[in-house]
Amino acid sequence: MLEVRNLMVFFENALAINDLTLAIGEGEFVGVIGSNSAGKTTLMNALSGLIIDMRIKEKRRGGERITIYGKILYNGEDITETKPSERVKKGIVLSRERHPVFPESSVLENLKIAGYLKKRAEVLETIDYVFFTLSCIKEFNITQSGLYERRRAADAGHRHGSGSQAQIASFR
Repeated sequence: MLEVRNLMVFFENALAINDLTLAIGEGEFVGVIGSNSAGKTTLMNALSGLIIDMRIKEKRRGGERITIYGKILYNGEDITETKPSERVKKGIVLSRERHPVFPESSVLENLKIAGYLKKRAEVLETIDYVFFTLSCIKEFNITQSGLYERRRAADAGHRHGSGSQAQIASFR
């Protein structure tokens, strides 16, 4: 379903991703783990197509050169140079961990926003799928401050916790 072949990304002469090859099948969940500056965000930006916009903006302002080698395939189609907006229509979406687009919105609201190109029945099916697969997020609500707030019907007040943060890429 999603395949990366020999991906290399350079920022000027600095190598950010070195010859990465991976395949993610339908229904699979894959975690990307690494230290700071290991290339995790660069990989997510490449998969979602955001790196294309970054490259265009940097070129316009005369900033650092971003060079990409290799192939990114989705359902057999080469999407390496496909715009992010076109990738969204195919179902490739990046949900940022530390830079939420709508930080004041709840998890449910963000899922509804992400489904704006889909029919209502598809959105509801996807929301059910996400809540079933990641059942722990039903109890969490992202607040404006970025903290996770656990809702407990039995409690009169609210308990606050920093909760684990995750970067989720959806390929459906």
